[in-house]
Order: sequence, then structure tokens, then C-alpha cells
Amino acid sequence: MDITSKKGFTLAEILITIGIIGVISAITIPQLLTNYQKRQTTTKLKKIYSELQQAVKLSEADNEDWTGWDFDLKGVDFFDKYLFPYIKGITKDSNPKTLKGIYKRPNMQNDKDMLIIIRPSITYKTLNGTNITLSNITHEEFTAINIMVDLNGDFGPNVWGKDTFIFMFNRNNGLHLQGYRENNTRENLLTDDNLYSCNKNKLGTWCGELIRLDGWEISKDYPW
Repeated sequence: MDITSKKGFTLAEILITIGIIGVISAITIPQLLTNYQKRQTTTKLKKIYSELQQAVKLSEADNEDWTGWDFDLKGVDFFDKYLFPYIKGITKDSNPKTLKGIYKRPNMQNDKDMLIIIRPSITYKTLNGTNITLSNITHEEFTAINIMVDLNGDFGPNVWGKDTFIFMFNRNNGLHLQGYRENNTRENLLTDDNLYSCNKNKLGTWCGELIRLDGWEISKDYPW
């Protein structure tokens, strides 16, 4: 066989192939990255949810049923007494912070309307890098102990419903994600009618409850 008769790829063919690969990469890589971020969010949120619920159960062994706990305590004092001792590996950062204005809505606008203001606050750091922030505000001011969870800790993007979520603890429902209520529906959580809705036009602080209600998954209509 005459090897000189064999032909390779032309420069034009190589350039076309590279161009096709570039187009495919431009389309698929951002989607793959987004899917990865969503999986990370749901995995971390489910983990901290489980850790907090487990802490409640462990605490009840020493402090009786949670329905008898002192909900008149400030958020920090409540957490220190009933939950902090029962979360493995958690550490406390006692440097108070003012967090108002550094978090964003799902549409990436700065959050200027958030009513649950952590001022000043105490932040706790978990083993996997999640920050838990409690306020020095009393229960009566906001009707519940508010527990802010930042899944990425000291890193961004600091967006409600992406890496930052609100847990609440009150006398009626115990520990739950903000937005929880009996027989709730995902349509209620996605509505345009409430400031806290899991909606790009709203604060998005109900998004954690929507993830839980959807079986710890982020659905197609989720305002990511």
C-alpha cells in the first residue's frame, strides 16, 4: 500500500471541529455547573436540616419536650441553651456582626426589605463550613426564634434560596424552614402575594421549604 496516498484532516476541517466543540462546551458547561450547584445546595440544606432536628431530639433528653422550652429568650440565648451543645463540631464566633444589606434576592437585587434583621448577631460555624447566625432579638419581636443558615459560610453568593435560608423555631410548629405550615402547597410558596415567597420578584426566604416539600430537589420552576 502506498502510504503517501493516505490523507489527514485539513486545517479547515480541524477548525470546524474545534468550533463545534467550542459551541457545545459553551452550551453544556454552564448547565453542568448550575446542576452541580443545585445538588450542592440541596445536599447541604438537607444535612443542616437533619443536624438541627437531631439536636432538638438530643436536647429533649436533657431539657424535656421542646414545647416547654423558654421561647422568651433572645435568639442567641435560646440557641446556646437548647441546640448549640448538641451539634457535633460546631464552634462559636462571638464577634457581633450587622448583616443587613449584604444578602440578595433571587433576582440578585440587594435585599433592602428583609424584616428578619440579624442585629447584632452571633455566628456559629459547622464542620462542613456552614454558618448559623442567631440574633440578640427577643422572640416577641418576630414571633419566633430565627435561625439564618448560610451554606457557603464566609463565601458568596449570599442569595436567599441559593445558599442562604431561614429556619424558625416557635411554640406552635417547633423547628422548621420558613414558609412551613400544615397542608401547605408549592403554589402557596411560589405565589406573588407574599413578601417572603420563593419568587424572583420577592425575598425568596420560603425557598428552603419549597426544596423540602419537593423532596429535597430543585424543580424546573424554582427561581434559581
